[in-house]
Amino acid sequence: MPAERSEIIYQPTFGCFVRTAWSILTSPLAGSSLRFVGVFFRTYLLRQYGVLRPMDAALSVDRAIPFRKQDLATYWGIFLYPFAVVRFLRRTFGIGTDAEIRAEFERTSRIYKGASRVFDETQTTFLCRRQATGAGAALLHLFDRNRNCYPSLHAAVIGKAYTVAARFIARSDDTARYEPVREELFRNLVRIMESCYTVKQHSIRDLAAGFALLTVHEPDFSEAVAERVFDVLFADGSLPEETVREVRLAARAEYVDILARWRSGRYPDIAAVLIGKVGEMKTRLP
Repeated sequence: MPAERSEIIYQPTFGCFVRTAWSILTSPLAGSSLRFVGVFFRTYLLRQYGVLRPMDAALSVDRAIPFRKQDLATYWGIFLYPFAVVRFLRRTFGIGTDAEIRAEFERTSRIYKGASRVFDETQTTFLCRRQATGAGAALLHLFDRNRNCYPSLHAAVIGKAYTVAARFIARSDDTARYEPVREELFRNLVRIMESCYTVKQHSIRDLAAGFALLTVHEPDFSEAVAERVFDVLFADGSLPEETVREVRLAARAEYVDILARWRSGRYPDIAAVLIGKVGEMKTRLP
């Protein structure tokens, strides 16, 4: 059944990670995958060690979201979800998808390279990360330092993976069969985005900026898709209604403002818009 297959596609577990890694590393897509991982290290991880004094990206509503250590496993799924989507596409639609998937890896790499301009010009941090405590959070912070939070490339790459899967499903001969799979991937996208907030890795504005960056590079990740994500954030009742309302309003406002500036013609590209937005943040660390 499709719903069962969606559970096999992506689960934030070690077993799913091993199956996914083995499937891709033993396929003709191994080279493209490893090159993308290399871009990730060069354009994001290594740039966390820049020497610029960072700006704090936190909003007041970020402080109202409590740290939830049980969401750490969901957050780590950020590094699995895109490759699990690739595995699903190859298993479902055949090796004929390889050329298109390689092209998508290259397009995603261009998003990362473009964002690295922002990280070279400005650096951001998230002071609310101090709310995250315990061994699991410490391990996460050792790997993913509190730098270059804005824009969130986590949001961009997860949104990109979902969009590619949705596009393949929409073109399939049996769309109805795979619609439950697409919906489950969407729910996992939302869960991962929420975990970015609840493990205190990102501000609300960081993820909204990542979505705006993606919309500019990936037209199929439209404003309607972003709005749908914002509309269901924390719909599980885990936060007070007023906090949920503020979270959704803040995310939507940041996303809309970035796209409006980009479309105004006053900036040469989306990176310039994002650099300008960082310059408007209020708190710079000493």
